[in-house]
Amino acid sequence: MLLPQLLVSAVESAGDAVAVVEGSRSLSYRELDAVSSRWARWLIGRGVGPGDAVVVAVPRSLESVVVLWAVAKSGATFVPVDPGYPAERVQFMVADSGAVLALTVASVAQVVAGSAGSVPVVVVDEVSVAAQVRGLSSRPVSYADRVRSLEPSDAAWMIYTSGSTGRPKGVVVSHAGVGGVIAAEREHFGVDGSSRVLHVCSPSFDVSLLELGVGFSAGATVVVAPAGVGGGPDLADVIASQSVSHVFMTPGALGSMDPAGLDALRVVVVAGESFTPDLVRRWSVPGRRRFFNAYGPTETTILATSSAELVPDAPVVIGSAIAGWGRSCSMSGCVRCPRVWSVSCMWPGRRWRGVITVGSG
Repeated sequence: MLLPQLLVSAVESAGDAVAVVEGSRSLSYRELDAVSSRWARWLIGRGVGPGDAVVVAVPRSLESVVVLWAVAKSGATFVPVDPGYPAERVQFMVADSGAVLALTVASVAQVVAGSAGSVPVVVVDEVSVAAQVRGLSSRPVSYADRVRSLEPSDAAWMIYTSGSTGRPKGVVVSHAGVGGVIAAEREHFGVDGSSRVLHVCSPSFDVSLLELGVGFSAGATVVVAPAGVGGGPDLADVIASQSVSHVFMTPGALGSMDPAGLDALRVVVVAGESFTPDLVRRWSVPGRRRFFNAYGPTETTILATSSAELVPDAPVVIGSAIAGWGRSCSMSGCVRCPRVWSVSCMWPGRRWRGVITVGSG
């Protein structure tokens, strides 16, 4: 399943349900589909499509979700860039990505423009731009609307990791492996239409795509944490006030909060760092709140493994290969993982080798 298909899969069945909420603002699935289709058409009208990279330097918000949907629908590659990063890092990421366009918002536009070099910068909440978008059709974007055909081998997103030398390394993930990983983990973590999934991970941390993928594909409500909130009492307040049922975050962020009073929270998934059994003891409540550990380098389409439920006083493990991904294969120059298939990267001008997740059969 291609990324745009995955994102809109619940629009028909849950059109009037709340898709995303940020504070007092919200959009239903039907509204999110409509506004993102207009933005996708605006991108397509400027020749943007499959094979093009679009930098998205928008702080976590309702707008960042809309822009992600729009870029995905256009068929272009989503390149998340945190505008809070040092200017030198942002400059490198924008230039190295080969982006044809950078999207941002007024609050950080000056910073982004100063780091974009020759890449055109569009401020999505600028009055004149918003007026252009409102005048476009909101009907669903189809293959016939795109400037080029969108294929499973095309890049869905490109995320920069720190790299082994400390220099950012762009990792391209194709559409081919996304649907399987999202479907497997949605079932594993019990995300359904009644769930309220927290969106708190940095857009430069690929688990943010897991938050959005499992939430939207299930017809759940995605709760967006304010951009400046990443842990501690402020994040706990968001989880409590918004009755969040599922969280995906680093152990450090989880450990900064007190679990008391988070009665609606049913599933906790940690990834990205090691942790001690004490974190499990604090957060796992067998029969009421389940605790999972997940692991995987960015090259393996978000995750390589996820654990069964971890309970207090039991060993902390990273688990086994994600359900449905049991067949091993030959690796050449890539991460040593039995769940991925080494393929030549299709990104123009790149010489490293990428990976796509391989299903059984």
